[in-house]
Amino acid sequence: TQYSLHTFTGTSSITFSSGGPIEYLIIGGGGGAGAGYTGAGAGAITQGTTTITAGTYTVTVGAGGNGSESFGAGTSNGTSSSVFSASAAGGLTNGNSGNGFTVGPSYQYGYNNVVSGGGAGNAENGQGGVWDRTGGRGGNGTDISTFIGESAGTTYKGGGGGGSGWWAIDWSGQSILGGAGGAGGGGTSPGTGSTGGGYVIPSSARGVANSGGGGATAAGRQGIPFDDGSRGANGGSGIIYIRYALSS
Repeated sequence: TQYSLHTFTGTSSITFSSGGPIEYLIIGGGGGAGAGYTGAGAGAITQGTTTITAGTYTVTVGAGGNGSESFGAGTSNGTSSSVFSASAAGGLTNGNSGNGFTVGPSYQYGYNNVVSGGGAGNAENGQGGVWDRTGGRGGNGTDISTFIGESAGTTYKGGGGGGSGWWAIDWSGQSILGGAGGAGGGGTSPGTGSTGGGYVIPSSARGVANSGGGGATAAGRQGIPFDDGSRGANGGSGIIYIRYALSS
């Protein structure tokens, strides 16, 4: 079957001159990550079929959540995407995905020795932090390749953000290793920020635009969420695909 595919990377509308069956794939915005905590969760994915009538329909693409990218900045969940009365919820700053997958576990060993979990993807739970200094990998997103006319395994959406290890390296001299982002646009943790203020989190820690990926987190050298370089990255915005079969 051949399809006409429409891709929406921002809020818009679509007009149909006649009715009939139509398919949609909706991804919510990814959550923003907190400073030095777990990776954020990915936006949900919703796929389905409906029958429309002629007319104009609003297409709402959810924004990614705000991460704690500057000292003291607050965080927010991703917002939902919707079309044809169907929706996909945004990812959560607490690390859970919009469709119910959960953040990876964090572990504490003694004082200020913490490895934080990766954010959940929309197809997999986040992975736990790994002893003794490595943050958890973000959960993987969903393979949407065949829906958009590609070979399977080509395109994923909705990866969770990577977690960061906390380790008192000012005492031990050891480095903090960040967790990788989940497949599908999850941000990868840089591991550690700088000692003292002014740290700028790299763009690779952010959820990729139009992926629904969760933001990653970076811990400061002291392992506490004060102005020691701890930061959290923004989540990626959502995306919507609409397709319908062409007449033979």
